[in-house]
Amino acid sequence: MPSQPTPLDASVSYEDATATFDLGGELDVQNSDRLRALVQAALAMRCTEVVLDCERVRFMDSSALAAVVVAAKETRQRGGRTVVRNASDPIRKLLAITGIDTVVDVT
Repeated sequence: MPSQPTPLDASVSYEDATATFDLGGELDVQNSDRLRALVQAALAMRCTEVVLDCERVRFMDSSALAAVVVAAKETRQRGGRTVVRNASDPIRKLLAITGIDTVVDVT
């Protein structure tokens, strides 16, 4: 029996050239493509800063980390940046262990 998709709650708000994503639930292989698509839509609107507010995120796997790295690469190519904010201690530790905290701003 196939596993059930894990829930991802995501909303976005825009201010100037900044897209802020309010994320909740689990960021994993079953929904990381959705996160990538949301970020791509913001970049298509010429946003140069992507803020991922992870206050309500309970879990993040390697596919979600890859989506964060892609966002960082693409915003940097546009002269911008990616910010991960309000992440839990375990997610902050994951970002540090993988070195992703060197390509995104963690606040």
